[in-house]
Amino acid sequence: AGVMESIQQHAGKVVVLDIWSRSCIPCMREFPHLVDLSQQHADEVVCLSLNVDYLGLKSKPAESYVPDVLKFLNQQGASTLVNFVSSEPDEIVFTKAEIDSIPAILVFDAAGELVHRFTEGNAGGDGLTYAEDVVPAIEKLLAE
Repeated sequence: AGVMESIQQHAGKVVVLDIWSRSCIPCMREFPHLVDLSQQHADEVVCLSLNVDYLGLKSKPAESYVPDVLKFLNQQGASTLVNFVSSEPDEIVFTKAEIDSIPAILVFDAAGELVHRFTEGNAGGDGLTYAEDVVPAIEKLLAE
């Protein structure tokens, strides 16, 4: 709910939502590019990160992931992002975002409409990357 509210609050700007987990190697590889995007286009693009480390295990509640996620975000210099840590199990987030797995990057236009849902399944030849998939789409939106 907080993620969708944040998207709506940033009407007038392109919004990038990166859904990631610390256990996802491609997510970790691409995360610095989300930070770069947020810094390079700060006036036109809002970048959100949604961590989905929580698997729904009763023995490891959602809040137990927060310290390690915050440590990672600090190491990445992610203060220019709007960061969320999901309190819902990852599979519920996947269902709501209409994705099968992560990494997944959703792009919303300035009107708040979802215009791109990037996943490994529809990415370029090297898998989902900011350089090949996300940045060209953002630049095209900004040029419109």
